[in-house]
Amino acid sequence: MAGGRAGRPGPRRRRRRRRGLRRRLRRDRRGRGRGRAPLTAAPAGKGAFSCASRGEGALLSFLRAGVNGGFRYGWVTARCGRLGCAQRVTVRKHALASVTTVLIQHREITHPDVTALVLAAEDELLTRYPGTTRTPLNPRAHFVVAYVLSQPVGCGALTPLETGSGEIRRMYVAPAHRRAGVARRILAALERRATAQGWDTLLLETGENQPEAIALYESVGYQRTEPYGRYVHNSSSVCFTKKIVRP
Repeated sequence: MAGGRAGRPGPRRRRRRRRGLRRRLRRDRRGRGRGRAPLTAAPAGKGAFSCASRGEGALLSFLRAGVNGGFRYGWVTARCGRLGCAQRVTVRKHALASVTTVLIQHREITHPDVTALVLAAEDELLTRYPGTTRTPLNPRAHFVVAYVLSQPVGCGALTPLETGSGEIRRMYVAPAHRRAGVARRILAALERRATAQGWDTLLLETGENQPEAIALYESVGYQRTEPYGRYVHNSSSVCFTKKIVRP
């Protein structure tokens, strides 16, 4: 039924609204707002969007997924924050994940942000794989840290192996910032670093209890390979490799 329940727009109308919001987002990013108030997000906590039907000054209030710069997948109905305005618009939260910039910085293993993220990653691994122990950091590891709103939210490390190859380790993104592209940015930074080092092959290991990590690596071109090095006799290990294309 096209009209839907009383007081609520039908599915066709909702789809048209969503398409219109996506077009407005694309126009605003290209600097072609055509006189309308741009769709912008507040820096943290509660955010605000301009109400397309009421013009500049009318705001759509919504609750963000924590204080992170990314948004979880799904649809949310936002209510206009202007007194007396009953406008309601459905927006797709993950489509706005790029509003807040993810900053990638190179860090030494002694940096306090690296220490905090590595401890958080190990705590999660101890929960997923009971009986495992913490492992010391490789002194030759080179870390990158992802920041959102000046807060460290993820990390990854690159360590040398044989001539012309390296290993990606210590991949971690804080739970509140997942599904927002942070891990992909970290991987891309590590791959650029490997290219600068002159390496043409990367290896990495994850576990069978981390399906989201497996899906991520497969989606960015990593291929499964036989366990290597210290993972040969680890039945829960899932290993990947990727050939780096040099520019």
